[in-house]
Amino acid sequence: LMLSVHSALTTPLGHIVRGDKLCREMPHVVLSLHLLNEKLNKDSFWKPYVQILPWTYSTPLYYTPDEMAVLKGTSAFADAINCVRNVALQYSYLYRLLKSHPHLSTNVNTFTFDEYRWAVSAVMTRQNAVPLVGEPDSPRKRSLALVPYWDMANHRGGGAITSDYSDSEECCVCYALWDIEAGAQFLMYYGDRSSTEFLVNSGFVPEENDHDRFKLRLGISKADPLYAKRVKVFETCGLPIHTSGTFPLHRPIKPLAPETTLFLRVLCMDENELDECAKQDQSLQLRQSLMDSTKPYSASLHSRLWNFVKTRCNLLLRQYPGADEEDNAILSKDSISPNTRAILLFRKSERRLLREMMEFSEKKLTEDTS
Repeated sequence: LMLSVHSALTTPLGHIVRGDKLCREMPHVVLSLHLLNEKLNKDSFWKPYVQILPWTYSTPLYYTPDEMAVLKGTSAFADAINCVRNVALQYSYLYRLLKSHPHLSTNVNTFTFDEYRWAVSAVMTRQNAVPLVGEPDSPRKRSLALVPYWDMANHRGGGAITSDYSDSEECCVCYALWDIEAGAQFLMYYGDRSSTEFLVNSGFVPEENDHDRFKLRLGISKADPLYAKRVKVFETCGLPIHTSGTFPLHRPIKPLAPETTLFLRVLCMDENELDECAKQDQSLQLRQSLMDSTKPYSASLHSRLWNFVKTRCNLLLRQYPGADEEDNAILSKDSISPNTRAILLFRKSERRLLREMMEFSEKKLTEDTS
């Protein structure tokens, strides 16, 4: 029993979905429209399910200007702004599209931005990709879906994803990770998500998150005298030439991500090291070597890289909004909104990650890399 993109095709929305490019390319938009259409249809089969869904959410779509201001200066601010902007653009597009379909429960008279942000938030916080039953031995396609009861389970950290699909029963199954006493809340593990992903897509932030990561912006300046040689190393590695971007900086309980390691090494290389890399003719071997954070490329490069990370984290921490003491004082008040509470917990988690990376960088600088 699932409300899905696939089931939307069997409703009056099906004609719109099949004929519109945006709907065909953005399944979460289709699922949001499907949910809203069922909410506004007083005779909907899905009425009992819709009635037990929350009537408001803690996604960025519900932030007040003051709450959004608290998020400013964090790595999640751009994601939150983009979320609101994209949904506003979708609403404007869909409003014009629905003008030609007045027979739907969701029409221009009922399709308000408040209703649409509700549906989008419900889908953002509850959607799952489930397999579609097709022909035997054919490639299994997946469809975004809302699964009653299953999608109401809250998150608990320190686990593994134990949800699956049973071909024999043709249904989703979810296995308990922990012993559950009668009357206790059933919890599941949402996956290896960053705190940014939890905040923006689910509307909350776990106080402990081993899989947290900071979105570190890195770039190679065209004013750098070695700019052309750094670009040449990317070419030698057989990689697309991206001289700037956002790279994941994980908590130090995990090694540096391969793409972060490679970019930092190229960024911190001296001229001799760049020339040596550019001479190599085994692009895959060079790429794998530069991506492997467990093996220092050279002692001097190792030192330059971790000095760079330490200095960068220190600068980011000094520029970061607020302080733990101030945020803790606000968090102690019962009067703050749930959205502000989540944002402050997020700010604390980012500061902690930056401090941990500074300490870890100091430790790496003392390692014997010979």
